[in-house]
Amino acid sequence: MLRKCPQCQRLLPDGDAREPEGTRLESVESIRRLVEQAGPAAHPTPAPPKPQPEVTDDGIPLFHPRQRPPLALLCIVDDGPEGGEWIRIRVPEVTIGRAEGQILIPHDEAISGRHCAIVRVATQGRWEWRLRDLGSSNGTFARAAGAILRPQQEILVGACRFRYELPADAPPTDAEPVEAPARNVTRAWQVPSFQGLAKGVPALVELTARGEGERHPLAGPEHWIGSSPEQCDIVVRNDPFVSKRHAQLSCDHQGRWQIRDAKSRNGTWLRIQEITVKSLAEFQAGEQRFLLRIPSRDD
Repeated sequence: MLRKCPQCQRLLPDGDAREPEGTRLESVESIRRLVEQAGPAAHPTPAPPKPQPEVTDDGIPLFHPRQRPPLALLCIVDDGPEGGEWIRIRVPEVTIGRAEGQILIPHDEAISGRHCAIVRVATQGRWEWRLRDLGSSNGTFARAAGAILRPQQEILVGACRFRYELPADAPPTDAEPVEAPARNVTRAWQVPSFQGLAKGVPALVELTARGEGERHPLAGPEHWIGSSPEQCDIVVRNDPFVSKRHAQLSCDHQGRWQIRDAKSRNGTWLRIQEITVKSLAEFQAGEQRFLLRIPSRDD
């Protein structure tokens, strides 16, 4: 006996109870029942952690090459508060410049075409890394915690430059480090021998784009550079990168002037011709700052 399909009106045998083919939509209630019947999903058992080799802390240093020359790490510091691009130096010399060299900074007009170089040299059976200025117009500056000033030494504080000058008739000064006095020995009292006290005094001269600016005579035993007129006698105005008390100038018992950074945020920088980098150095070419790191190599 035949019957009509209620949806398509086709004639179907009476015993054929199949539903017409097509997309079947599940109700929300039926889906919920199926999920409850299936129970919680089975999660695969995580693999056991890979065992780490046991290391005995017996004072043995980590492996490092002893025959080949060491590499150096150079960071081109970002303009932001931290971070930068790290480069591994494996060749004897790398030049930094605006137009020539392996590292180009073309957008900084204060950088010379060939500005400075990082050079690896062998001396007394050991390798050293040196930072060398290549006769740049605006100089290469290294960040310093303190140093004895040489005549015509240029100093960078924030964006302001100074030059340390002696009187024309002052005797030359020795820039060798001062020997520390022997322990428990009192040094005889001495009057600081300010150079040319009767003939003139040293000065710190501001350097501007138009030439020499204000001269600051170093007439006393101590002077401070900073942005605060209340705390400093050499005041740097309108420079947001200069701390209130940025650096200290003082004269030692031999009449030599030295500068010490007062833990300023942006540092005190000295113009260099060539320096040897032992472990870490920050330097600046134009307005671009760099960080040079020499990994330690224990004997």
